[in-house]
Amino acid sequence: MNKVEHVVFEEFIKDCLMETHEINSEKVHVLPHQLNENILKDNYQKYACVGLSNSNDENIISEIVKKENQEKILKKAKCKVILKSKVINFDDGFLKVLNNYLDDMPFPSTFKYRMSGTLVDAFSNNKIILCSNITLMDYYSKEYPSICKIIESVDDFFEYVIKINKLEINEQLNEFEIFKNSHSEDKIVLVFKNMV
Repeated sequence: MNKVEHVVFEEFIKDCLMETHEINSEKVHVLPHQLNENILKDNYQKYACVGLSNSNDENIISEIVKKENQEKILKKAKCKVILKSKVINFDDGFLKVLNNYLDDMPFPSTFKYRMSGTLVDAFSNNKIILCSNITLMDYYSKEYPSICKIIESVDDFFEYVIKINKLEINEQLNEFEIFKNSHSEDKIVLVFKNMV
């Protein structure tokens, strides 16, 4: 394990390899995940929250649909949300849950030392993340507290979505820019050069 170079997407994954497997720190390189700016800007602009990951927690999605169906929280706030599910299909005009395949794109607790393309997509396009409390999102909520929010309950979800719907995005631009700079092409090239 100390004869090869290891490449990971985040510092906390490097720390895990070093601590758990006693891999030399010089053999583990953090390669920033490339940015993924959406050139089709209008696709999801009308939504306050977009959760199109195939890894969404089905129990949470089910609870969100149930609560919206009963209390009409999003409808009353005129706040549009689109989520992905493997089983649920729902649309009341404000909460839309799709269960079909998506060409263009909260995680279960089994996700641990992983990177999320959904997170990179969101931050690349100045979108705030609402997420389950898993290792990756705990790390990101500490690094970027204004643009990555841990939700502990369905009530938290609705509260944050309503807040996000009312925010001016300028308030979070600094954190989006820090993320983009740390995941830029220049940073990626630098990591590759330092692997030699």
